[in-house]
Amino acid sequence: MYEIRLHGLGGEGVVLASELLGKTAMKQGKFSHSFPFFGTDIRGGVVKAFTRIDDKKISIKSYIYRPDIILLFNDILLNDPDVTLGASSSTLMIVNTRAGIDSLRQCTAAKQGAKVLPIDATELGYKIFQRPIFNVILLGALLRIREVVAKDVLVKVISEELPERVVQGNLTALEEGYCSMEGVLKDEASVVS
Repeated sequence: MYEIRLHGLGGEGVVLASELLGKTAMKQGKFSHSFPFFGTDIRGGVVKAFTRIDDKKISIKSYIYRPDIILLFNDILLNDPDVTLGASSSTLMIVNTRAGIDSLRQCTAAKQGAKVLPIDATELGYKIFQRPIFNVILLGALLRIREVVAKDVLVKVISEELPERVVQGNLTALEEGYCSMEGVLKDEASVVS
């Protein structure tokens, strides 16, 4: 089972990204469970979502305490105890940040043993949408590092679930996120572990 925790601020697409992962898993014949958690805060408040993906039925319906994957949509939350809760040597954390891989070595999750990888998804979002839209970019980055769902199936889900006017931009975003991780994969020695 993959247990994925997504953290960000309201309006960054955290919940939609979680739902897209879950729907893609189901379209592949897997079982999934995804749900958000947020308070009564206004746009910009802290948001988290949870996605579980497995080949068999999922009976767990709780918060994810020991994530296999953490997607961090906003590096302002990088050392937030809620974000780093349960991070360990088996955790992959992808962070939307301008910071380089070396500076991420000092973050709490890396000190807990997690593999922490950077992507400047905000910059890519501006390049594609002329706005800070980057949730699907982070999904592309995730699938390049760990194929929790099939990329081609996610393409179909994006095409079916999103409004037609934004489909092509999000397909471009998925590909940009996927390809942007090439440099990280080529330089395995520099990966924060």
